[in-house]
Amino acid sequence: MKINKNKEYLAQPCAPVPKDKFGWIHGILHREMLMRKNQAIGIAANQLGISLRAFAIRDNGKILIFINPEITDMWGDELFLKEKCLSLKKEHKVKRCMYIRVKDEHLTKGHTMALTNYAAQVFQHEMDHINGITIETRSNL
Repeated sequence: MKINKNKEYLAQPCAPVPKDKFGWIHGILHREMLMRKNQAIGIAANQLGISLRAFAIRDNGKILIFINPEITDMWGDELFLKEKCLSLKKEHKVKRCMYIRVKDEHLTKGHTMALTNYAAQVFQHEMDHINGITIETRSNL
């Protein structure tokens, strides 16, 4: 699938994924991460033209797919980090927390899991995508 670079589309928050679409969106995100093995450490559904609250990240070589995710806690230092995006041309500096606790309706099945350092950064980047926030916008906040 082609990466969506339309800023107006990407600025719209995504809708929750209905339970009957979990398998469908999981398959699409997993396939796209496999196809972009050397290009993407994360991809959100809306970057593929699907305005649903789901994304995939790569953590230590493993693909993690989150459906209807949320961040339940953040702690520790917030750092300004450089980030790139498949949907944007320029690199931007954004502030990210290095320790987060997350949950979703698929991978964690409502339970929480901790993500740290790079995985936490990538999760927050993709979470911004499904909330309609690009790194370009985030860098100006």
